[in-house]
Amino acid sequence: MSGVSDFIVRPAELEQLLKLSQKIRTGVQRLKTASDQLNMRDYRRTIADLEQDIGQFLGTWQEFIGVSQTFAEQMQEFLHSADYAEQMTNALTSVKIPCTGDFPNYDIPPFKLSIKLNQSLAKLSLGKKSSQTYALAPIILADWVVEKYKALLSRPFAQTRFCKELLSVYPYLNQGNWGTLVPLQEVYKLLTLKTETRQEYPESHFIFDLGRLLEQYEITYEGYYFDFSSHKETKKNYTIVNQQGREKAIGMMSIREIPKVTQEMAPIQQEFHQELS
Repeated sequence: MSGVSDFIVRPAELEQLLKLSQKIRTGVQRLKTASDQLNMRDYRRTIADLEQDIGQFLGTWQEFIGVSQTFAEQMQEFLHSADYAEQMTNALTSVKIPCTGDFPNYDIPPFKLSIKLNQSLAKLSLGKKSSQTYALAPIILADWVVEKYKALLSRPFAQTRFCKELLSVYPYLNQGNWGTLVPLQEVYKLLTLKTETRQEYPESHFIFDLGRLLEQYEITYEGYYFDFSSHKETKKNYTIVNQQGREKAIGMMSIREIPKVTQEMAPIQQEFHQELS
């Protein structure tokens, strides 16, 4: 994959300014040491060296100012090019996070990434909350997104609360028949009847929570068993991506009561497995 340096030639004056600034910084540190030590010889020598370095720095700075506008225009041109869009998409794909969409808007459940070139920034939104960065180099921006994504993944998942919420809306959809499959899109609508709730808990976050829930081998809560399957209409499915990057389409949910015999046996089975381990 091509890099930014293949499309933008950084002015040589910029590298020279960096070297000179480091040299001046070292000189100032030496000057302080000499003054602390009352070392008049080193103090005078360092003053003379700094005067020469600072003069060179100012000369190079004037040269850089002369080409800085051209360099800025070159960066702006690249940001608006098809090459940048391609690099950005490739960078997001290469970091192994669930990502769909096209430049400049991407879905990274539960986030939405928008690259706003007119404002020279990238915005990562989660409901009403958002973070932004002005560093738009594809690899750097992709790493920033990964950092935010992993930070969210590291947070504890409130599985009990989520199951309780799913259980609370299920009776409104199952027509009194427990175990009946109901559409997950309708479940989400009931969970977010209020507009402000939907803004605080966007559908992308709901999909993300479903993905974390499905990481469990068996999903149970308060004597109920939860099952998820795909919808026969593809457009009514959610695409869930697990932490290994594998995709699964789900669009239906059913909840049924666990038979009492099974519930009574669960602690015994758990104790048996613990003894074996």
